Amino acid sequence: MSLLSSIARRMRQRWVYGSVAFITALGIGLATPQVAQAFSLFDLLFNGVQYIQLANMSDQQEVQLGQRINQQLV
Repeated sequence: MSLLSSIARRMRQRWVYGSVAFITALGIGLATPQVAQAFSLFDLLFNGVQYIQLANMSDQQEVQLGQRINQQLV
């Protein structure tokens, strides 16, 4: 009987491990955000240049940009 109980226990463990692996893979798949697609290479380069320009702004330039945006919104 110990042989049968040992086999049954291994089968339960495999079922549990398989279920946990499936649930984990499903959770990772559902929780992973979708990658945004760039429309073209030009759009990708243009967005990169804008990011670099904004990152290299001085504090005074950033304040001026904020004031211009505020005026446009008001």
